[in-house]
Amino acid sequence: MVRRHAHLPPNHLTEHARKIDEVMGGNVTNLALLKKVADN
Repeated sequence: MVRRHAHLPPNHLTEHARKIDEVMGGNVTNLALLKKVADN
């Protein structure tokens, strides 16, 4: 999938990610962020 969308500008992907975030709301856990917090 990365290769398929590699030609698109980053702001295009950010825009769609923002839309997904709006739909999902605050119910999604960012595991990478939790790991960083736990490591500190």
